Amino acid sequence: ESHGISQVSMNLQDYKTINLHHAFDTIDSLCKNMNSATKGSELVGLVPLDAMLEAGRWYGGDDLTESEYINIAIERLGLNSISRFEPKERIIEWAIMERES
Repeated sequence: ESHGISQVSMNLQDYKTINLHHAFDTIDSLCKNMNSATKGSELVGLVPLDAMLEAGRWYGGDDLTESEYINIAIERLGLNSISRFEPKERIIEWAIMERES
């Protein structure tokens, strides 16, 4: 309260039922309705590549590269706002490939 901010925490157990972008956009909309704003988001743990690509497609449209979709998702979900989001370390499939190389 002393910083004038609030934190919303949630566990998304099935990203195909509740997408990352829908969860973020819902919180963002609720904040706006209360004359507040979202500062960003933080992802604890690892995230499936498909979840990030889906968010990137939602915000970025069609015909982009995988890397462009990931960058759009990171930007629009505010994943760099609290700490640096490193896709090669935080996206499950990419983290596995990094460890195997």
